[in-house]
Amino acid sequence: MKLLIAIVVFNRRLTDCDSYMSLMKCKESGNCIFYIYNNSTIPEFQNIECPLDNVVINEDSSNSGVSRAFNTAAFYGIKNDFEWILLADQDSKFPDSYLNSLKLAIQSNADFNLFVPILESGGNVVSPCNFFLHRGSRRRNISIGPSNFNGLSLLNSGMCISLSYMKRCGGFEERVFLDYSDFAFIRNYRKFSNTFFVINEKVEHDLSSEVNNFDRELMRYRMFCRSVMNYPKTFSEYFFIRIWSLTRCLKLSFKYRKLVFLSVFCNELIKGKQVA
Repeated sequence: MKLLIAIVVFNRRLTDCDSYMSLMKCKESGNCIFYIYNNSTIPEFQNIECPLDNVVINEDSSNSGVSRAFNTAAFYGIKNDFEWILLADQDSKFPDSYLNSLKLAIQSNADFNLFVPILESGGNVVSPCNFFLHRGSRRRNISIGPSNFNGLSLLNSGMCISLSYMKRCGGFEERVFLDYSDFAFIRNYRKFSNTFFVINEKVEHDLSSEVNNFDRELMRYRMFCRSVMNYPKTFSEYFFIRIWSLTRCLKLSFKYRKLVFLSVFCNELIKGKQVA
């Protein structure tokens, strides 16, 4: 099994990235190539240097987003005859046994093209997640083994996809560059397959939405709106994306007692006007 590990880095040193450091501890990491896509916009985190032969660095100071990062990594993988690609955010901690468990699961379940761990955040399962009315929500219990997308979806981090199948379903939608990039990918993936396989491993993931800083949350909400506005392809998606975006807006407005979030919502998702 020839595996490419794609990790997206943003404004962080590579040695401070949980996904990179934890996967490097796996015994099988020496047999894999790590493709690091550096989206960092702060100069001190740009131009990553790594002496290891199995680490490839791609610098993108324009911060094009995770969708382009994963597509670029997949193109590299296909060009260099890799069979599988493992996607990872920088804030995911993988157990030492992860790569071995993944390898065994792939070898034992040849009919599947998508393998995922149980992704947890603060003790709660966040992927696979419930997916209803175009919104993901946490799920209490997940069964190990074969599963399907009926009422479910996945988050990006931890997904391991057959590169031939990723090419078949068109990869990630780059206009949905951050939030909902995973849901948009799964929407395309489901056109060809409704199944995936949950391996018996838990990965701890730090959700970027869980912050308590006004400036960071305002910037994060602005990026959220700019990404999700490109997700809808049906009226139902258009309607509910705006409902859930407004719900998030109102929660943040109440939390900080400021109306600027409502201004962002109106400009970005109603008027379609980007305001810095």
